[in-house]
Amino acid sequence: MNLFRVLPSIKSLRMLVGACLLLSLLVGIGGLAHGKKPNGSAAPAYLVNIDAVINPGTSALLEHAIETAEANSAAALILRINTPGGLLSSTRDMVRAISESKVPVIGYVGPAGASATSAGAFILLSTHLAVMNSGTNVGAASPVTGDGGEIQGTMAKKIMSDTRAFMRGIAKHRNRNADVAESFVSEAESLSADEALEANVVDLVVPGFSDLMMAADGREIQFQGQLLTLAFSDNEIRQITPRFIDHILNLVAHPQIAHMLISVGLLAIFIEMLAPGLTLPGILGTIGLVLGLVGMQTLPVNLGFLLLLVFGIALMIAEYFVAGFGVLGIGGAIAFVLGSLNLFDGPIPADQSNTILSVSIAVSAAMLLATLLITGSFIFGSRNKNLKGKIGEAMVDFDSSGYVLIDHQRFPADTLEPLRHGDRIEVVKIDRNERLLVKKTRQNLPGTTTDDSVDEVKQTIAESRIMIRRIEQAGSRIQNHEFKSRIERICRVAGNILSEIEANPGDIRKARKFLNVYLDGAMQVTEGYAKTHSHIQSGQLTQNFRNVLETIEATFLEQQQKLFEDDLFDLDVKIEVLTAQLKREGIR
Repeated sequence: MNLFRVLPSIKSLRMLVGACLLLSLLVGIGGLAHGKKPNGSAAPAYLVNIDAVINPGTSALLEHAIETAEANSAAALILRINTPGGLLSSTRDMVRAISESKVPVIGYVGPAGASATSAGAFILLSTHLAVMNSGTNVGAASPVTGDGGEIQGTMAKKIMSDTRAFMRGIAKHRNRNADVAESFVSEAESLSADEALEANVVDLVVPGFSDLMMAADGREIQFQGQLLTLAFSDNEIRQITPRFIDHILNLVAHPQIAHMLISVGLLAIFIEMLAPGLTLPGILGTIGLVLGLVGMQTLPVNLGFLLLLVFGIALMIAEYFVAGFGVLGIGGAIAFVLGSLNLFDGPIPADQSNTILSVSIAVSAAMLLATLLITGSFIFGSRNKNLKGKIGEAMVDFDSSGYVLIDHQRFPADTLEPLRHGDRIEVVKIDRNERLLVKKTRQNLPGTTTDDSVDEVKQTIAESRIMIRRIEQAGSRIQNHEFKSRIERICRVAGNILSEIEANPGDIRKARKFLNVYLDGAMQVTEGYAKTHSHIQSGQLTQNFRNVLETIEATFLEQQQKLFEDDLFDLDVKIEVLTAQLKREGIR
């Protein structure tokens, strides 16, 4: 393929690059204008809400919050916890992130009526300062299956032992009551805020969130192996809101949604395998499968989104070389945007975050603009030009609309007649919507030859002419004048068909059914009847032979008009019926 036919001209490229740079500059300047924040006299404290089921989404949100607090030298990070629990693997990730945090992390269960249940208890007890609002509770951390059922057998003992040790280690590390904390796991015990304070499971109980900073001010905590006195006076509290990727991860991590994504993704990929060339099921199926595996934590989040990023880039590149509706480009853009959500996830200072976000949006918009311009202007324009009369083949079975392959490129097409995978097609015209109108043809693809050599075609034709002569010889031995006349007409039509095949041997493969099945069947039944009728008189046998001859003649005449169509089922049946009767008579 000549790449330079697909790519735009130098002038167009310059215009495109200029437009992309201008867009990036305008959006970037907007980010710079709004990105910087005035620094206060006191370091801010950051607040993030952990108020959903614990899954990869909440784990990613916590890691992002810690990185943001560290990048801005925050006085502390406050986790406002209200969760029914969640995945143990995500809980371990969150506990590890808290233990490695370079800023103090305050766990706060609130408001009144909230709870730190199951996984929430692990997270609360792992924080440097554990605080509960009045009217809240903590505990009930026994491990269960994904649907809430009880784990059975040896696996239950292993998981229970491991989880108890995990909880006990967290409590001891923060100098909290390890025995009571362990009972949260072993006995599914749950405590109110006052009971938890009395049992030395948490450090403070406050009436409300507004009292939290005042109660924590001057409190000594163990932080990075030494005592640290918290100092809060007029510190600004900045809210950290979930990013779009956090919402995506929360959604796909739901057990039912993750299972649905995997199931539908596999089904879509299977559909693409059954009908290659549809493209859309394969793209959506791959995206759904990757997201489902990330949600089930079978695939690490970073690796999963990296795969989507690479997949999107590959699809957008493929769009330049494969014709179609732009499905590859659009699917690639979706995969690229999803994959890039997790691309820039490092610690970003507050005064730079808006700028980086603006520039990222500008770059993504520029890439999408480039894809649309190149796809629209050059794929549908240049590549569809001069296709009229081109020879290709059907990529899938379709009766009205589908895809065809021409010069190793895929094109959407409408057909004048039903096509099957591998059928040769010729482009009749191109409509206003850039779709091809095609018809079935006997011509070969450019630069290809038939599967059979010239000698093999000649040999097949010679063998077929021998069969016609044997039919003529058998007919001469039949005394019935009606049968003689019909056999002569059949041989004449068969000879015409052979002459047509000999003149156009391009698709001998499809002609073999006529040559090896129908012509041979006509020869066998004619010779069998000629051998039988002289010494066996059977009215039923004569009538059957009459019916077969009528069918053979009608079919051969139709075959002369539609040489390569497989609509001869009726002849198959009648030849089989007569052959079976001849065998019963002891003739064959």
